[in-house]
Amino acid sequence: MNYNNPAQSGRTAFLNCVDRDENPVDGRTHANAKLEWFRGWDEASNKKCNGIEIGDGNFSGCDQSGGDCPTCGL
Repeated sequence: MNYNNPAQSGRTAFLNCVDRDENPVDGRTHANAKLEWFRGWDEASNKKCNGIEIGDGNFSGCDQSGGDCPTCGL
């Protein structure tokens, strides 16, 4: 868990198949970070990326698994 960027931690958790209910942030001591983690998780779960366009409307595909997609950044 990266408290400097909880939204990115939430996105990474989604990509690593962590359930939304498994938010690791303590809501009593870090309520804003908990909400940001949820925001990041929700953002990643709703994002559909086709990858990079390789020409003529064809796309490479994106599995959103490594955090290094040049199109979506996930």
